[in-house]
Amino acid sequence: PGRRIAFPGAFSMSLPWKPIAGVSAFAFGCNIPLGYLRQRDTTRFDPLWFVYVHASVPFIIYLRKKMMLPRQAIPINILSAVLGQLTGSYLQKQHAKDTSIKDL
Repeated sequence: PGRRIAFPGAFSMSLPWKPIAGVSAFAFGCNIPLGYLRQRDTTRFDPLWFVYVHASVPFIIYLRKKMMLPRQAIPINILSAVLGQLTGSYLQKQHAKDTSIKDL
């Protein structure tokens, strides 16, 4: 009778949203220029491509450890970093398109 939750208590735990939001904002913000450079300077799976994709990871891990964030926050931080990479890539594509239009 009733629905069973696969992980009882997983959703009842209170998460520290302000530190999670801070680390996520850092992950997003520092990945925008890295995504821009990745799109501009590299081809896919080039060694420099891996550097641009993973350069922020040690800093994000350091902040996560320093702020003692729970493991449940990891997907949120990863998503923020990926969105920062995609935003930087989009901005570089727009900049390249605008520059090529002006050159005509």
